[in-house]
Amino acid sequence: MITTVRQGRQRFVEAVAVCSLFTCVLVACSTTSQQYGAQVIAEPSVVSLKTGDLTSFGIAFVTPSTVTGQEEDKPALALAFSQQLEQQRKNIHVVPLTETLTSVNRAGLFEDYLRMITDYRQSGLLDPTALAQISKATGVRYIALLNMASFQQVYHDRLGIFGLRILQTKEANIRLTLQIWNSSDGSLAWEGAQELHMASETAAESAVSFGSVVQAAAEKLIAKIP
Repeated sequence: MITTVRQGRQRFVEAVAVCSLFTCVLVACSTTSQQYGAQVIAEPSVVSLKTGDLTSFGIAFVTPSTVTGQEEDKPALALAFSQQLEQQRKNIHVVPLTETLTSVNRAGLFEDYLRMITDYRQSGLLDPTALAQISKATGVRYIALLNMASFQQVYHDRLGIFGLRILQTKEANIRLTLQIWNSSDGSLAWEGAQELHMASETAAESAVSFGSVVQAAAEKLIAKIP
């Protein structure tokens, strides 16, 4: 009887040890990030932006437009794109959103800027006069406007032991548009739309972050710009 109890305890200890080792291996090795479904879903049929234009005249980012509920992500969205543009196209003078806002405020253009951004949500157009004013304040010709149509994060449990969650699939999907406006004539010089889906199977608690998805989308979309 005693021998049987000891054998049972030994088997239990061995089982716990195996499960612990298995869990450690999963935690150490199971994080495998993937991205798929990335594609440019819309480009203009007529593009007036030519190769070398951004290098010659520079580009400034203005406040993005986002889907309801993501308003606080506007600065992060613009920052990620401006930084990625600087990294991929080092010969272009890029004015990030913070510098644009500072220049606009110093030039006393608060009301005109606010009206332009607000009207865009209704009409999809940027006021030519306001564009020219922002161009003068920032010292560049082209204006970049981002529009994030959707961003979603989803979690799915994939594997568990003794009621404990071991593996979880974390997904994120983003759909956005980048427009480049020519302040000299008020025209839309270039437009591209990107949809990107990222997934990660991991035992860690961290999610597929907003920043990582935006950076991946920015990299692919910027590569399409002349």
